[in-house]
Amino acid sequence: MIRLGKRGWLGVFGILLLLGAYSAAQSVVSQLVLLGRERPYWPSIGYNFLLATLWLVVIPPLWAIADRVRPRRWGWLRWIALQVPITAGFALLHVLLFSLFVWVPRWVLGSAGSLLAWMLHLEPTVYMSSWLNAWAALGAFYGVDAYRRWREEQLRAERLSAQLQEAKLQALKMQLHPHFLFNTLQTISALIPRDPQRAEALIEKLGELLRTALELGDRPLIPLDDELAFVERYLDLQQARLGERLRVRWEVEPSARERPVPAFVLQPLVENAIKHGIAPRPEPGCLAVGARLREDQLVLWVRDDGPGLNGRLQEGHGLRNLRERLRTLYGSEAKLELLDGTKGGLMARIEIPLEEQRGS
Repeated sequence: MIRLGKRGWLGVFGILLLLGAYSAAQSVVSQLVLLGRERPYWPSIGYNFLLATLWLVVIPPLWAIADRVRPRRWGWLRWIALQVPITAGFALLHVLLFSLFVWVPRWVLGSAGSLLAWMLHLEPTVYMSSWLNAWAALGAFYGVDAYRRWREEQLRAERLSAQLQEAKLQALKMQLHPHFLFNTLQTISALIPRDPQRAEALIEKLGELLRTALELGDRPLIPLDDELAFVERYLDLQQARLGERLRVRWEVEPSARERPVPAFVLQPLVENAIKHGIAPRPEPGCLAVGARLREDQLVLWVRDDGPGLNGRLQEGHGLRNLRERLRTLYGSEAKLELLDGTKGGLMARIEIPLEEQRGS
């Protein structure tokens, strides 16, 4: 629904005054041409201003109905069939209000008949003009609403672009973090004399990881399969460093793999799970990455078997950035939760709406 505020409604009132002045000028010119100075001009001027300003009363409920009855929801033919009687009803309401303002003083003075007779006495052009104006008000609503949506989309895209760049930099920062890079290179160095082929493969994976981070950062939404491939490269490097202390289980439904997700949506969750749930422990740990479709949502999760939420209540920069990006992309329809697992550990779960459901 369009919320104009005081300044917006003052603007509408100003436009209506201009339209009233234009109609009054037309009426005066017509009287001069057709009747000369045989009739005074002021009643005609007053009537036109009254007709124009009374739309301030009629427009709010008309726009409220227009917000609920939209062409994309009802289809164009049904929408037109609905709007014909709706606009006719509001045009009749407009004429009724005008008639009351003019008729009541005369009725009080005893110089007017019934209200119905007064309304029937009005020229048909008054009703037709009100009906056309109701359609014009309807068009104004959809025009203003389209501009508002376009502007919100522009602002949303700008915010998302800034957040995406921040996420890309954060991902690169994670990959180039001195400890991560040192440990990875140390692992590769130790493998060179024992397993040169494995060491060469890890160097290639590290290069692919950095290149993929730059490529994915240019797109706000990517297929889940691309995000999983990026996470898999990262986990390969972590497994080379942690060895048997890190076991990975994939719980991804095939039907979910092609669904669009925000870039770097799983990476901060996996990083958080390894940092807090796996790496600090001497014993082996298990990390599960999953995705499935549930009705009109795509559910993603990263689960570890570490200590759970105890001591991990504060969100880091990566999780805060992810939460903001989800809010920018999906509003209140997306959810990010950190939960204690049913068998211990911590589960980070994300729920995002499916794109076709959002467009309906």
